[in-house]
Amino acid sequence: MAPTQLSVRDEASGVFSVRFSPDGSHLAVACGDGGVEVKKTTGDHSTTYLLSTIDEKIPVTALCWTREDRLTVAGTTGWIKHWNTAGRGALLHSFREEENEILALDYDCKQRTFATGGKDKRLRLYDAQTNALIRTFDEPLTPNDPEHVFALKFHLSNPNVLVGAGWGRVVKIWDARVPTLLRDIQGPKVCGDSLDLFEDTLLVGSWCASGDEAIQLFDVRFSGREPVVLPFPVGDSGASGAYLYAAKFTKDGKRVVAGGSGTHDAKMLDRASGGNVVAQVALANAAGTPKAVQAVDTSPDNTAFAVAGLSEHVLLCSA
Repeated sequence: MAPTQLSVRDEASGVFSVRFSPDGSHLAVACGDGGVEVKKTTGDHSTTYLLSTIDEKIPVTALCWTREDRLTVAGTTGWIKHWNTAGRGALLHSFREEENEILALDYDCKQRTFATGGKDKRLRLYDAQTNALIRTFDEPLTPNDPEHVFALKFHLSNPNVLVGAGWGRVVKIWDARVPTLLRDIQGPKVCGDSLDLFEDTLLVGSWCASGDEAIQLFDVRFSGREPVVLPFPVGDSGASGAYLYAAKFTKDGKRVVAGGSGTHDAKMLDRASGGNVVAQVALANAAGTPKAVQAVDTSPDNTAFAVAGLSEHVLLCSA
């Protein structure tokens, strides 16, 4: 079945993050001009609520729903904003991390805390009710690398465990109750929203040429174990490589959706078969020029996934 094209505004300047709402009825779309479009996933797909989140008109880079009508967004000006998305949307609270560009955001499984990461390479943990800073993880994620924290993810059943990664070729695993790092994983180069967790399995999508190294599955409980690799087919169509920017599990953990700038597409891979491609969708602009995939997400009921990037459309695809 061909994907449904959800149009974004001409001035949106690309899409950096997409997230299904908890019941799957809406999709939040973070745009490069500072807006967030909230779209229905069924019926009249053109129905859009626009949240004007960032005054400076620069990218919104991270999204997280906390319930059906509550959405937290963050961007490269350091603003964190909590929205009520009912009706046309109302801003509930906002604050700013001075001199930081926020590129990653997630809530713990109990929604008592949330964490951010970005340009200054550090993870910060906040109280979800008061927005008070609980802790700054003092060890920079990538101390010897000029790049940023691009992804972070809380464990789905342990609210204290979180994982962060960036371009420094190291994934770090923290426990908020422990003052020092739990463990790290050396090697993966993360360049976007390409960390995810299902139970104790950590999905890491890497910005690298080799499709045989781009998707790796690690056990977060142990260091030193060899990862399970799901091959990401690059093919012989002239693609330069995999170069993944985004990767997500389906909510049942049975499949992985990933995409990037090498093949200009997103693929859904089946874990049980060792990585068979069960769905594939190419991203292009209105003129048909291939464009990079920068964001993916999977629906709560495992029946759909969304793909977006440097295109005028978000693709809503059947899983």
